[in-house]
Amino acid sequence: MTISRRYVIFGSILLLVAAVSLLCVMRGSSSVDDYVAQLRVKGERLYFTDPPLPQMTNGTPGIDKLVSAANSVGGLSPIKVMDVSTSGVAVVAWKQLPLIDGMARTNTMAWSQLLAILGNNAKPLREIRESVSEPEPDTGWQTNIFTVRRTFIQQRTAVQLVSAATVAALHETNYDDAFENLQALTHLSQLERNDMTLVAQMIRIAVTGVGLATTWEALQSDGLTDAQWSQIQTSWGKVNVLQAIERGFVGERMYCFNHFEMVRTGQTNSFNWSGSRPDMRDRVATTIWRATVANQDEMFYLKTIGRYIDNCRLVTNGIGAVEVSKASQREYLQLDKVLSKSFTSFKYPMSLRAIPNFNRAVTTAFHCETQRRLAIMAIAIKRYQLRHGKAPETLTALVPEFCSEVLLDPMDWKPLRYRVNADGSFTLYSIGDDGKDDGGDTTAKADWLQARDIVWPKAIQKNALN
Repeated sequence: MTISRRYVIFGSILLLVAAVSLLCVMRGSSSVDDYVAQLRVKGERLYFTDPPLPQMTNGTPGIDKLVSAANSVGGLSPIKVMDVSTSGVAVVAWKQLPLIDGMARTNTMAWSQLLAILGNNAKPLREIRESVSEPEPDTGWQTNIFTVRRTFIQQRTAVQLVSAATVAALHETNYDDAFENLQALTHLSQLERNDMTLVAQMIRIAVTGVGLATTWEALQSDGLTDAQWSQIQTSWGKVNVLQAIERGFVGERMYCFNHFEMVRTGQTNSFNWSGSRPDMRDRVATTIWRATVANQDEMFYLKTIGRYIDNCRLVTNGIGAVEVSKASQREYLQLDKVLSKSFTSFKYPMSLRAIPNFNRAVTTAFHCETQRRLAIMAIAIKRYQLRHGKAPETLTALVPEFCSEVLLDPMDWKPLRYRVNADGSFTLYSIGDDGKDDGGDTTAKADWLQARDIVWPKAIQKNALN
């Protein structure tokens, strides 16, 4: 074969590759444009600028104060609150030596040691409580994921300190301090509530979980008054977990859509493929990606995250979380099949990096919302007990004096299940992930929120678990 003929063949191959790439880009671009147009008609937000997001005015000073206070905390070990066993009963931390989070139940800390640590952190504790006093701080609708300041470590430190201080206050029968700390925990759950990133909203949900577990601790005491419990009940009623997870997904779509667009249109030189600092290989990979599969990759991402957004909205609009979770799991299995194929790393490289474990995030949010509703009803029951000396026969007996309505179970949007037991205690529960009412069955392999029924835990002495 002559050299000139080789050049002709090679040139023909290049032209064929270029033609196929151009066809892919044109087809992909049209699909993306059509899909985006459909979202815009539905009123979906894809850009931060249309319409402009509202400005917030109550954020920076409070956030700055919390960050400064949290950074000054020292010597604190997190306290395990509402330590639930696999049989559905929980240890009351403030009645005995508090448990260290993440350690075996036999590892404890002396009360004198905990009180000394809290004494050394009295100033940051006070400043944290002040920083989240109403209205709770919110730095607003962030519009640039690459420059926004993150305070996740400080939020974690703050909630751990306030939770430990609540346990200590209950142990010391300092109920006014316990009340102030509980209020601070509800406010910490509202911190950065308008942040439109999934990770920020998942941090909020984790903080909410700690606050609700600490609330359980306080409910095992008779020290707080009806008026104080009424305020805590109202505060937890303001925390909207379902809105949080939806907002996180919507914001994630905006951030990634904008980043996709920047990389696809050449507004940024390259995508960081290797995870290290971008180099020439990244620029080459980005050039190939732009010329071949950029639009298909973007379309795949938009449709995937769109389904998760829709699923969150279905639950908000009255479709049971059980039904939605089953559909979501089927979708996840299909997604996993696609992402596990050998060609995926070439065809959907950006999507592989942009799509975290969405399914787990949704399940966590549904469980936290269930826990929040159980806690609010448990507070109403506590208030009834303080007034009447016994548990109500039915949840409807709480309306309207102790709650405006009987809260519904997000798993099926029917009233939370409840009964009074022969010993005068009560069983309050959700039907859980399987969608079946098992009569308050607490059987679980690990997490109480994954038991056959999600049952508000009963208290038990620690030695009964050893």
